[in-house]
Amino acid sequence: MLKLINEVKLIAMDGRLLNDSLEYNPESKLGTCVGKMFSIWDKTKNTQLLLLIMDIQIYCQLKI
Repeated sequence: MLKLINEVKLIAMDGRLLNDSLEYNPESKLGTCVGKMFSIWDKTKNTQLLLLIMDIQIYCQLKI
């Protein structure tokens, strides 16, 4: 049951978290998150602030 709930959560975020062969969808939750993080980073890159990614599943997907 817990495995199923976790897999549904991953698919809702981005199907590539379960299936690497799927194509990137910029409108997925993960794509939206990446866009927002980049926007924040771009606005604050000269202020030397730290941008933390608190979800380990998102971090693992982004650290390519």
